[in-house]
Amino acid sequence: MKTHGIFQLKFPKMTQEILHQPFNIPDFALLAAVLLFVPLLGATAQTTAARRDTSLYTPVFGLASKECKDNEASMSEGGDFAKTCRGYGGYRLLLTGMDYRINYAIANPARNFEVYLFPMETGEASRYERADQYDSKPGNRIEWLLAGGKPFAVAVRMAFYKNIGSAKTFANPKNKAAEFVFVRGLAGYEDIKFDVPTANTAHNPDEQARYLAYRAFEKHVKSK
Repeated sequence: MKTHGIFQLKFPKMTQEILHQPFNIPDFALLAAVLLFVPLLGATAQTTAARRDTSLYTPVFGLASKECKDNEASMSEGGDFAKTCRGYGGYRLLLTGMDYRINYAIANPARNFEVYLFPMETGEASRYERADQYDSKPGNRIEWLLAGGKPFAVAVRMAFYKNIGSAKTFANPKNKAAEFVFVRGLAGYEDIKFDVPTANTAHNPDEQARYLAYRAFEKHVKSK
């Protein structure tokens, strides 16, 4: 082992063997290039994966949350209450409704874009849309699906309950009629829309929703 001042230079065995071989300038340049390229290759792969497959989560806030503020503009449109809550990437969670029904939407501050977390007009989930015998309740988080660090869609679990006439029966697991993961595209990606039933045990519904969203995103980008 060589000692230079207060520093001791230790090399792995393979590196020691390489360093003891006679070098010419081209050999040394090649080795240096390889040693520099391999970490960069790994970093590039990690960066690509992070740019495409990263999600960020925020809570689905309730009406009494300190993260929500009264929205007078939405109140003027009708309804008993309207709240704007913290979201991500320039978007907000919007809560509106009347009586005991709450509508959940994702909107930007200017309100020139908003998407409601309702079932699609066709498909299995559509039978529960605003039906008198059912009411809906979201899961406890919003998954923001990112590409290049920016959200292009959200995924939220939404459960539908029957026998909603009593506070004791509503949101009771025994009265759950169905549950879906709603995937909704954000501004510029409105064509991304899926209702993934959680009762399908063949696949993890959250992973399936994520897969469908990214596949639709890639198709969207290629079509431009």
